[in-house]
Amino acid sequence: MDVNEAKIYLLTLEKQGVVASMEAIERIGKTLEALEKMKSGKDIPKSWLLYDKGWEAPNGEEIRETFRPYTGSQVAKMLGITNARTVRKWIGEEPKIPYASWRLFLILTGRVI
Repeated sequence: MDVNEAKIYLLTLEKQGVVASMEAIERIGKTLEALEKMKSGKDIPKSWLLYDKGWEAPNGEEIRETFRPYTGSQVAKMLGITNARTVRKWIGEEPKIPYASWRLFLILTGRVI
């Protein structure tokens, strides 16, 4: 192979479909888990409540765990934020994450409806 050449290996369309299906199943599972928690009224983090129903900003560890497996850049793009540094600041709790950004992330990832 020439030094100026590079090989790119791509998954077959079938394997890409399997990966996409697995991700969809994971999202559905998270949604069902959240719905069960909401129905039971148990173990619902205060950060998942509506703003006027007692919402409390999540701490940095909860933000980090909830954003996983997404990178800071991916979260920023999902939320329409131009700088991923903002996401890192939220994890550091300086400043606290705004309710609207947090809620939108929870909705987009199927954790709340």
